[in-house]
Amino acid sequence: MKTIFFAAGATIPFFEPKLSTQSITDAVCSQQNWENIINQLKQEKSGTPIYNPINDITTLRGLGLNFEQIAEVIDKIASLNIHPNPIANNPLGIIARMLNWQVPYEGWIYVPFLYREIIARYILDLEDNHKRNNYDALIEKQRNFINSVKTVSGDDCSIISLNYDNCVKNSLNGLGIEHYFNGQNSELDINNFMNSSNVVYYPHGHICFKFTDNRNISYYQDPHIAKAERWNGIVNSVNTHATLPFIDGQFALNFNTFITTGKTKDEALNNLPYAVYYQRMAIDFFKSDTIYIIGYSFSDEHFNRLLKTYIACRRGRLVIVNHYPDDVTMTNEYMDEYNIIRKIYDVFKPEWDILLDNEGTVHPFDQQEIDRINNQGWGNIFDNVTFYKKGYEDFLNEYHNVM
Repeated sequence: MKTIFFAAGATIPFFEPKLSTQSITDAVCSQQNWENIINQLKQEKSGTPIYNPINDITTLRGLGLNFEQIAEVIDKIASLNIHPNPIANNPLGIIARMLNWQVPYEGWIYVPFLYREIIARYILDLEDNHKRNNYDALIEKQRNFINSVKTVSGDDCSIISLNYDNCVKNSLNGLGIEHYFNGQNSELDINNFMNSSNVVYYPHGHICFKFTDNRNISYYQDPHIAKAERWNGIVNSVNTHATLPFIDGQFALNFNTFITTGKTKDEALNNLPYAVYYQRMAIDFFKSDTIYIIGYSFSDEHFNRLLKTYIACRRGRLVIVNHYPDDVTMTNEYMDEYNIIRKIYDVFKPEWDILLDNEGTVHPFDQQEIDRINNQGWGNIFDNVTFYKKGYEDFLNEYHNVM
């Protein structure tokens, strides 16, 4: 079995401007975006107070926070402001009571949902208006890559995407890899999903999702319909399968519904379909003889812990695709905690051998392999860990050589 794990860096080739942490941060920090979405909601929910958090968000961005970090702070502020008398079994509410917290602003109930909706609308705008000229060709290359992996694996392949966009989804046409949303409410068919050999899933949510008051996801093939259904479910919240903007969490209210963001995303794994996704991911990682990791920053502990088990059990090979413009030395990277090779090491804790010559000069343990990485663009940085440094777009042109 083989698994392909798509993360943020996998979307970089497809849009112009690039879909990135920086561009999403710009979108959620846009005063115009907040005015537009709040005015729309006020028009359709007349008389409902809606707080505009743009001043708070601007302050947080001034501290150097990105969209995930900002979301975490906004979510916690919203959790306190939604309940005038915070519920006793909510630890954040208990802290608020101890500090005699007084709710300073009303109208926070929809703010975290709107924050995520701004992200979804930004991505939808990229898909509608800002695809690169060679988008279709790139989708076809990605489809060919996925099909090659599926073929080599003996038709036993799982696709995991952490991305909210449709680039992976659009690459699966005709490959027999299914998401298993069906039935009257397009909810996950757990039995077929867990027992299929070829599945695709989205552990951080998707712009085609709507989180309902059934505490589950409804899936829509067309992201525009998903957007309209989410919005209609907020405006007409008494309807069956209305959009649920939050649920109770272990520390505070949990706003990670149709897409998940922030620094405590793992709490969403307690809810459907994410709980099933995580269980399937653990099985897929354990069974795979090869995992392709595309554009991942190694910053999510809820995924890192599964990858640690994979390496610890020496289950097979990791192929890590990233854009790394500097030469690999395997002697200096460990000094920078933000260096991707250092982060890979921090997750897997492999042997990192460095040699000292008689003059005290540092050398990598296998200079020949390091030269190969820098000359051809890929090679083994640790046992069973292949590192491709030229970025995903180049990888799509020569993946056969790396596989």
